Amino acid sequence: PSTNFSSFSLYCRAADPGTDAERLLLALLQIEPVRRFYSLKYALRLCARYGRKKAAVLAFGALGMLDNAVDLALACGELQLAKDQASAAVDPSSRTRLWRRIARHVAVGSHDVSLAMALLPESGCLEVDDVLPLFPDFEKIDAFKTQICDSLEGHNRTLAALRSEIDIATEASGRIRADIQSLQDRCCAVDTSAPCHHCGLPALRSPAAVFFCGHAFHASCLTELLQSSHAPIAVRLKVKAAAARVAELTAAGAATAPAHSAKALRACLQHKRN
Repeated sequence: PSTNFSSFSLYCRAADPGTDAERLLLALLQIEPVRRFYSLKYALRLCARYGRKKAAVLAFGALGMLDNAVDLALACGELQLAKDQASAAVDPSSRTRLWRRIARHVAVGSHDVSLAMALLPESGCLEVDDVLPLFPDFEKIDAFKTQICDSLEGHNRTLAALRSEIDIATEASGRIRADIQSLQDRCCAVDTSAPCHHCGLPALRSPAAVFFCGHAFHASCLTELLQSSHAPIAVRLKVKAAAARVAELTAAGAATAPAHSAKALRACLQHKRN
């Protein structure tokens, strides 16, 4: 490692602007991470020590510090390098933020908003809305009329699509409410001798579930069926937990039932005496 660091230090020390050493240094900073033989943080310190700003921009970018990379590139007048670093952002919001910074730098530095407007197609993420705040108060917009009209038409299409989605969602919610209301009003009759469609014993002899198709199942039989089926493991775990909870509540109800019954009987006898 010390040999690698020394080699990079020599490259960095000799990398004067426009020399072959500088081109080699920039190429080293752009190689794939698996082939990189030096520490990026160490490289960044060396670039700062020897004033290699272009190399420092690439080091910042390789470290994922794209804000610092874009700021440094703009500060040293490397506009194309700043564009490359902004385009390297993976997150769309970060990419848009960096390109806005570049557009502001171009508009303020050149006092020509048309140069900032020219960045719109190149960026792939900037809109006219991002550049309009950079216009002077009395700037003529005749030259940008086409871009502004295209942006307004795009907003109109977006609003139309949103209105269509809202209408579809409203219609779907209305259908869901109607279905819920109809389900609340539905009922089915079950014969006392109706069998469980799993074990064949009378379904109403224990807690059971009756479906509107007419099939009836004991709760324990349903649990057994779901546990033995090819249902996903998450579903089977939920069924197991629900069955344990039902068993717990059933046991608790059975334990407290005699006490509640005795209390009700005493209250009834007391009322009769009075």
